[in-house]
Amino acid sequence: MVPRVRHNVMNQHRFSLVALAVVALFLAGCGQDPKTTSGDSRRTIDGIEMTWTRSGGVAGIDITVEVENSGKWTVTDTDQDETREGELGDDERKELESLVADTDLFEGGPGSDEGCADTFKDRLVFDGLELETDCGEAPNEPFADIVELLGEATET
Repeated sequence: MVPRVRHNVMNQHRFSLVALAVVALFLAGCGQDPKTTSGDSRRTIDGIEMTWTRSGGVAGIDITVEVENSGKWTVTDTDQDETREGELGDDERKELESLVADTDLFEGGPGSDEGCADTFKDRLVFDGLELETDCGEAPNEPFADIVELLGEATET
């Protein structure tokens, strides 16, 4: 009986080690960004689907710009009850793709405009990511560049 008990203990240890290895492998894969290529920390872009909203300011504006993968955009100005459409040019699309691929875009946390009177609140949402201004200040340079690019391209 003693050898049998020892054998069961050994099996339990093996099972524990295998279970630990499986959990470790699973957790190691959880931190990986599926849109990042190996050896490169930049995200690959297979087309961009993005929403930019601007709200607030002295006049209390509420504007939404939706950009589809094709580069087609739609601007909805809730205050003016106006919708208009257009398309990004090739250079604008390339610049937008470059800015979205910039790893600095992911620096900085979510902003808060609480207690910030008369400032615009800009928010970018794409690929499951949401970034916004903090008291009117962009969280990083690529964010500010994207807002400027979309503003100029859509005349918003």
